[in-house]
Amino acid sequence: MAGYNNGHSEFKDALADLLSKLKSVYGQDKLFLNYINAEIFPINYKDPIEFIYNIDNKDIGRADKKNKSLYNKTELNRMFETILDSLRENQINLFITDCIFSISDTSIRTLNQLRNYLNNSVSGKLQNNQISFAIIKFNSDFTGFYTNIIGTSYEISAKRPYYLIVMSDKFLLKNLFKKIDFKKIDGFENYFIFISQKKVLVPQCELLYNTGKSGSFKQDRDNKNAIEIKDVKPGENNQLSFSIAANLSSMNYDDSYLCDTQNYHLNNGFSVEKVERTGPNNIDKKDIHNCEKIKATHIIKIKTDNFTPGKYNLTLVFKNNIPGWINLTNTNNDRDEQEVINGKTLGLKLFFEGIFEAYRNKDIIKENLFSISIILNN
Repeated sequence: MAGYNNGHSEFKDALADLLSKLKSVYGQDKLFLNYINAEIFPINYKDPIEFIYNIDNKDIGRADKKNKSLYNKTELNRMFETILDSLRENQINLFITDCIFSISDTSIRTLNQLRNYLNNSVSGKLQNNQISFAIIKFNSDFTGFYTNIIGTSYEISAKRPYYLIVMSDKFLLKNLFKKIDFKKIDGFENYFIFISQKKVLVPQCELLYNTGKSGSFKQDRDNKNAIEIKDVKPGENNQLSFSIAANLSSMNYDDSYLCDTQNYHLNNGFSVEKVERTGPNNIDKKDIHNCEKIKATHIIKIKTDNFTPGKYNLTLVFKNNIPGWINLTNTNNDRDEQEVINGKTLGLKLFFEGIFEAYRNKDIIKENLFSISIILNN
């Protein structure tokens, strides 16, 4: 993390803002700062904001006198497990890291081993099904030396990502996100939350008769278990499209995930063409009432390019995937300096997979987060 601490960086501004918000919500007497490497080293401070702006890399080096050989290495798996082991009831742990594995072996297999290590560590903490995680991505200017997977160091000056990993039980985690708007902290880019979910949700939804429409149809409102559409006639070239308004406010995901059509699946030749947040420019005036009565947050546009007469039982599912921004940020080989300058993070996807697979193996998250049943009849 040394490259983020040089001078007056965006990293320091963001961290000062975060600590100020935490101090306001929880009180300074509940706020404990620590360095971490092979161990956790408590920091003595009078004011958290003053401490952040006066921090320098020498302070971090002095903090780890017992393990000087580890100062330039990020033993991420050990750090993560140490912080996880220190988590107590009614406590929130926040871990700020560049999320880069420092290893000497150039084989991708080594990164896979570290993923499995994380999987094992998290699995051990999921026995009571209460531990939850949030991973928040920020960006900051980085000026300093970067050490790649084979131990070669070189100096760079570029925008680089860093991450805030939050560990707590799901109730404290949800409460934290209600009280602190992380999106308003400088450098915020994306986030993802791991929370146990024992059943597939069915959100409130309404068929829209005019928005994003191709063809004609009516709704059979006698069916209380599904959106049933009757008298369906396709439009030009047998194309059929219609939109559903949905209240997704209970979903703990941001729009980069909720609006990614790759996270949706439909059967019988239908697909999700677009998902967007509700707004005055994407809802037909005649459909506003239907949106308002369920407090709709998103519009889901569904289509098929070759509609043929018949009855269709469709199931629209929202899949529990690793978010796309993880793949875009990930690299498994940072020997290419341009990858580093472009803001790639070594092993980030494997880090996520380690946590994700632990939840899957314990069967406390579902493959699908929500589903909507749709029936079409000619």
